Amino acid sequence: MKKKLTLLVGLILLLVVSGYISTLTTNIDWLTFENTRYNYQFKHPKEVTIDTGRMAGSINLPEEFNVYVFIPGKMRLFEVFTEYVATSSAPLSEYANAVWKRQLENDAKPQVGGLKEILVDGKPAYSFTLTKSFTTEYGGYLLPSGDVYNYILIKNNQGYFMTIHYPISSKDHPELARISKQIFNSFQFE
Repeated sequence: MKKKLTLLVGLILLLVVSGYISTLTTNIDWLTFENTRYNYQFKHPKEVTIDTGRMAGSINLPEEFNVYVFIPGKMRLFEVFTEYVATSSAPLSEYANAVWKRQLENDAKPQVGGLKEILVDGKPAYSFTLTKSFTTEYGGYLLPSGDVYNYILIKNNQGYFMTIHYPISSKDHPELARISKQIFNSFQFE
């Protein structure tokens, strides 16, 4: 009896989550998020939550320094991080190469894709794919098991380096990766 009840509750939760995700993937009513401090925008489903809070533990970071796009339950769909100090004199290629090499040296031994030069809204950028964890010069964080993330490194018009990342495949929620890609495809500098 207990197993049947557990199975029933699990099935109900699966149906509720699937219904919510189905709403996200079929909804054509998207909103535009604008970051006026760092001059970019992107479209997102109206059902998501946008958090423009400061990095945990950091002091005196401006609002909208980091932007997180979640679905309820705090599943991240899309993130934009801006480096705290404008570094307009450093070439983007050097910055991107340093970030990419840091992932290759990561103790968690993630799978790191090759560093590729791309264009984002007509601006030069670099990208690579990553699994398991991301390492920064200040620490790092784990990525969901079995998921593959795309990392985009770009410099905005003010000379700030920015990192955009989102899942391109998800073991548990493959449809969310499609939504994340749509959000990224709408990203523009103002």
